[in-house]
Amino acid sequence: MIYLNGVEFLSSPTIQGTIGVGTGLTIPAITFSGDNTWSVAQTGVTLTSPAINGTVTTTGLTMPAFTSGDISLGANKLKTTNLLLKEGDASTLYIRDASDIGYRDLVMRNMLFKADSAWVAANPSTSDFLNFGAYDTGVGLVAVAQLVGHGDPYFSAGQNQEFKFRYGGVAYFAGHIVAHNYYEFNEMTAPGAGGAFTARVYAVQDGGSLTDLCAVFQDGTVDIFAQETTPLDSPIFTQPSGTIVSLVLKKEHPGSMKMVAVFSGGEEFVLREVQYHDADKIAASVGCEHPLPKDWEVTTLADRVAKNVAEIDDRISEIREIEAQEEIDEVSQKEIDELNVLKQVELARLD
Repeated sequence: MIYLNGVEFLSSPTIQGTIGVGTGLTIPAITFSGDNTWSVAQTGVTLTSPAINGTVTTTGLTMPAFTSGDISLGANKLKTTNLLLKEGDASTLYIRDASDIGYRDLVMRNMLFKADSAWVAANPSTSDFLNFGAYDTGVGLVAVAQLVGHGDPYFSAGQNQEFKFRYGGVAYFAGHIVAHNYYEFNEMTAPGAGGAFTARVYAVQDGGSLTDLCAVFQDGTVDIFAQETTPLDSPIFTQPSGTIVSLVLKKEHPGSMKMVAVFSGGEEFVLREVQYHDADKIAASVGCEHPLPKDWEVTTLADRVAKNVAEIDDRISEIREIEAQEEIDEVSQKEIDELNVLKQVELARLD
């Protein structure tokens, strides 16, 4: 109803069109029973605890701090001034720049993985790597270690990444190694000679139940420089201090040389043993007790060079085969170059 000077004027009127009286019309609390539409933009309107349904179809909506339940973005992005969050796939969240061109950083205190067998991985490409950094006094952030995609991926560490632990099971230590504890060698089958300018140190069973420590050189020479073979009836136990012994060279065959301490009663103790597998050294050894055993391995320099060169070529082919589907990256090319240099060093041994 409408009142005029406090007197009911119209009861339940129906008003259509525009009220053109001007300003000064005051409407008390009012209930709308249907949808209401403003034909022009409204400002300064306060809605208390409104229920907003549907879609806000214009930009420029500014919202202060608010409390919300779940917010569903669907396939849309959440943007800040310079960054955006987006769904990569059903299980991946991306942090990108505002233009969605490149990836950006995440700063946090701790990272805790709740899933078993979780991964920390570099970008899946043989040309990419992941840095593990720390601050160096006076320098700044430096790469202390790296995970490197490669034909044979590896974890590396050091100022020049000179310590490499390869997926294929080989570790390279090109830097200075300081040991504050012991090295322990398990017994193994003799590995044979390595490449040019190399020596291999290993532990081997002496033929009984004890252990020998050996070094094998590039020409196949084996120096057994530490032996556990000290039975309780050895003369070094049964003879007193000050016993005079004779030092005797014993050559059981052209591939074996032993320096033996011989006691007055004929007891013997081997001080050093060297085994030879190079054909020229075996040929030069004279005055031996017996001929060379039939199963004794004998190699020539040409044999060893051919073997080492073949291994180098196999490794180069392996790298090229692994990366056949893409351009060989800088790290792999560097390894190929180093292998080719080593190959030339091997071939130069024949000159």
